[in-house]
Amino acid sequence: MTFLERSLSGGVFVLAIAAFRLLVLRRLPKGTFVALWWLAAARLLLPLELASRFSIYTLLEALDPKAVPAAPDALPAPVFPAAPPVIAIPAQPAAMPAPAPVPFPVWTALWLSVGLLLAAWFLIRYVRWRRRFRESLPVECPGLDTWFQLRRRVEVRVTDQIAAPLTYGLVRPVVLLPRTLDLTDEEALACVLAHERAHIRRLDGLLKLALTAALCLHWFNPAAWLLYVLGNRDMELRCDEAAVLALGEDSRERYALALIRLAENKHVPLCGFAHRNGMEERIKAIMSVKKKSLLACCIALALVLGITTAFATSAKPVEADEPWNEDMTDRELHAQASAESAAQWKEVLAPYEPFGLKWTFDDPDLDGNGLTMTWEGHEVSGIYDETQGLWITEHTGNGAYGPDAVELYTVYEDGRLTGLRLATEEEQARFTQDRIRSSDAIKKVEAVIDSLRYDDGHIYFTIPESEEPWGIFIQGSILMEDGSSRSVRYLEEESEKAEWIPRMTYSFEVGDAAFDVLTLDVNYGIASYFYELNEILPEGKPLAVEPLPEGKADVPEDGSMVWPVDGGTVSQAQQTRTNPETGETAAHSGVDIAVETGTPIYAAGKGTVKEAGFSAQDGNFVRIDHGNGQETFYAHCAGVLVKTGDTVELGQTIASVGSTGMSTGPHLHFEVLVNGVAQNPEAMLKSGQNTLKAKP
Repeated sequence: MTFLERSLSGGVFVLAIAAFRLLVLRRLPKGTFVALWWLAAARLLLPLELASRFSIYTLLEALDPKAVPAAPDALPAPVFPAAPPVIAIPAQPAAMPAPAPVPFPVWTALWLSVGLLLAAWFLIRYVRWRRRFRESLPVECPGLDTWFQLRRRVEVRVTDQIAAPLTYGLVRPVVLLPRTLDLTDEEALACVLAHERAHIRRLDGLLKLALTAALCLHWFNPAAWLLYVLGNRDMELRCDEAAVLALGEDSRERYALALIRLAENKHVPLCGFAHRNGMEERIKAIMSVKKKSLLACCIALALVLGITTAFATSAKPVEADEPWNEDMTDRELHAQASAESAAQWKEVLAPYEPFGLKWTFDDPDLDGNGLTMTWEGHEVSGIYDETQGLWITEHTGNGAYGPDAVELYTVYEDGRLTGLRLATEEEQARFTQDRIRSSDAIKKVEAVIDSLRYDDGHIYFTIPESEEPWGIFIQGSILMEDGSSRSVRYLEEESEKAEWIPRMTYSFEVGDAAFDVLTLDVNYGIASYFYELNEILPEGKPLAVEPLPEGKADVPEDGSMVWPVDGGTVSQAQQTRTNPETGETAAHSGVDIAVETGTPIYAAGKGTVKEAGFSAQDGNFVRIDHGNGQETFYAHCAGVLVKTGDTVELGQTIASVGSTGMSTGPHLHFEVLVNGVAQNPEAMLKSGQNTLKAKP
């Protein structure tokens, strides 16, 4: 919620309290309204947002025909045949203009300047009066100890700088009495002290500070001024009520007369006992004071909670509170996902609505698609926001739109969105061409997905007729009987070379294994699709955990680390190397050992497997922590025989050599690190032996 939104919602809360006050001021305890003013000040001052289904904003959002409840954040994403809402950068965007200079924040500067001036005025006024109050003198009068039996020390003083009693100070309160007050008039003095004691006990000085801060921050909001005036007035009413009840209900008449006598003075510096504003209201309230019943207090508490919940909280759709139910039907799951898509579109398209964009979301088949946009009578297929660099469209293809559908461009002035415009003929032609290419690419990707089938432990798919190269990656993890999983990749050679032959059917064997996850990632042109192959697999069974093969035969008795493979040659030393394709330089933090596929990889030292898994860069890998800041890393493995958390011995077989990840041939990438700094394994290798001299 932005500052302006908080100011607006806080203003609505203040107006609701004012209307409620007008209706029931004399029927409820006066503390009811002071509590509400406390909450209103907090709403304006604190950057908190509390959502409630009982908020008035929830009702307003429900009445909005475009409002669609948002689905829970934790909702699992079902696989739809069509793509979800797209916010993408076009393949060939128009030349982006240079970023406009950030305009001077005129309104922010004005808000800050006026707020600081107002705060300075309050501060100077307070300091000036405090200086005058220093000239006050202690006063001795009967009954002071009786009235101020509080935890805080209260000082009573007399001064000729004021015309009516007042209290200031939070930690060490001071009650100031005017010199004109007759201290021998015990009846009037008792009324004054009872009133000021109520101020001190209820920390009204703190509330005055909160009201002042809210006014300085939200000076532009008329509701903030109303809050300041009515908040101070209701503090006096509440203290009048407390004082009368403390003196006895039969004291109402003499208390009112004492208030009238003090009000005859011409000037009161701060809101005190005899403030002129609302004097008639105060007299009427004093004469109607009586002890409220328990029922009235309970009603007041319920009303405070109800008004606060209705006007001080933000909208929260009922569905957002519903817990996720794993037993939901497919239709219910799709319905919630469709609602989530609608909520996303509402947020994305909101900035463009003030400039004539109209839209609806109708998704009867619950596939997550159903957006229709129009602008000045034109069907809109997409909006290109040049400043943001975004192409906003539901479908990158062209088949979902009519022949007269248009693209829109945003218009910015001084970095601020000011309108929308139709694409020029040249721009429209470029977008149409991109959409035709995208439609063709989507059809080809869908053809691959449609060709997927499972038969007798194998998965088959066919590459359609095509002109551009394909990017297809098949990877996942197989469940093991001990609860672990083993990373697997299929058709790795074809994936790495990107040499998929059109009209050819490919297959790979999965057997009857149980997969934790198995995915097919297909990319063609500007279209891509991520498909979970678990959808077409029968229920399998976890694989048995094979016993680890024997480790390295020639482990030295006194050795602390060994070379990780037998045989092979170092094909790439630890050095800085240049990528032949991009020309970029990068540090090669380990050594590459060229050796045949399937060669056992040994743990270079005793330790704990810190991490074992798969990444697109390193393929299957293992990272071992040997203690004392020492680690070893093994990458591009064909298969990994250990899992995270396992304890391994010196020379134990942990994996086998392969060519997974970004690799051009079978080899082991081996690193030795001390406190995160890569060491040179070749320099650590003892001459004539397959042992490493580990550094402390």
